[in-house]
Amino acid sequence: MTGYKQIEWTEENVKKFWDYTSQFPELYFTYRCRGPVVKKFKKYFKKDCNVLDYGCGTGLLIPHLLKSGVNVTGLDFSDKSVESVNKKFSGEPYFKGAFKKEDIFKKGSKFDVIFLLEVIEHIDDEYLGKTFQNIKKLLTENGVVIITTPNDEKLADNHIFCPQCECIFHRWQHVRNWDAAKLRGYLDKQEFKIVELFTTNFSVFSWKNKLDFIKNIAKKI
Repeated sequence: MTGYKQIEWTEENVKKFWDYTSQFPELYFTYRCRGPVVKKFKKYFKKDCNVLDYGCGTGLLIPHLLKSGVNVTGLDFSDKSVESVNKKFSGEPYFKGAFKKEDIFKKGSKFDVIFLLEVIEHIDDEYLGKTFQNIKKLLTENGVVIITTPNDEKLADNHIFCPQCECIFHRWQHVRNWDAAKLRGYLDKQEFKIVELFTTNFSVFSWKNKLDFIKNIAKKI
């Protein structure tokens, strides 16, 4: 789209956007697909596994991780999200807290599995490399990072216009698109060993689970 200025996603603007968006958890990817995601990657959980949800938002993935019996920590860049997650799961024995990035490094924690769900499409060039450097520091020696991102998204299809500032921006604050080849190439450059890389639609599995649940209720009735 030409003739309109793109909004500048400064740290302050990103924080404002997600502090606001965190009020609507039903809009998050993990609201719809958290169960299928955990089920798919549960094979990487070992005994006494320490799991980090990097970019945990309002903590939608966390209950499904806790049910798996792993130690769960959250990390987010929104103060409101961190506060909400800590309040929500404070009584859970396997919940180890939610933190801002700088605080989690002060703890010196290491994680066997890091979930990076629907995060990398939000990160600009300046912070993308830093994000993967952070993940390397947080992973144990044989740790696994699990990444999901929209496949080959056409960013312009989700642009909206702000009449106040007269800028356009992606409605979910996406700043880049990925496909399997791009992701493989980038991870190779970052010296990550790729265990598996595939395209799928977790929403299909999510709806299948709902339909199976409805069928089971129908059978009982």
